[in-house]
Amino acid sequence: MEKPKRSTVSPEMRKRLYANAQGKLLPAQWLDLTTESALLLLILAVPSVLVFGPGIFWSMFRSLWLWTAILFFVVVLPLLLRAIRYARLPVRFARLTAGESHQPVWRFWKSIEFRAGDNEVLRFSRRLAPRGIIMPEQEYLVYYLEDARELVLLSFAPAEHEDAALWEPGERFKARLARRMGKS
Repeated sequence: MEKPKRSTVSPEMRKRLYANAQGKLLPAQWLDLTTESALLLLILAVPSVLVFGPGIFWSMFRSLWLWTAILFFVVVLPLLLRAIRYARLPVRFARLTAGESHQPVWRFWKSIEFRAGDNEVLRFSRRLAPRGIIMPEQEYLVYYLEDARELVLLSFAPAEHEDAALWEPGERFKARLARRMGKS
């Protein structure tokens, strides 16, 4: 009796691939993109609470209108601006080849590298895709965002996977891409 093969594409990655093939982002991807700066702000705020102690909470209640304005301009407004910025970015698709070197899981801070057909190296410094096994020199279907400063990896799957045809971009993807690129 033959053992069933373990799929190289997780159920979470499948959901992302289906959504990205339509040119859309999943709510989890939106949440990750927009709240990233707020998370950093909260991490930086924790030491200030430890330094100033509980007295900071009493001063907050005395000048509630000031703290409300600060919260709006420091947290809410940047979140809205990030959401607007990412809402206008088109989801991009490419068939890329994984780099020669295997990237171990423990080297999570390193950017993931893929090569395009013309040997142009694409470095994804941010990753919204779940961790998956990337085999060297294998072709992948890759969905990503092209931000002003970096490439954001949304989802990827091996091009020779049995369900790869389902994850190819369809007409909706092409229509959304054309609309977001400014072409009618």
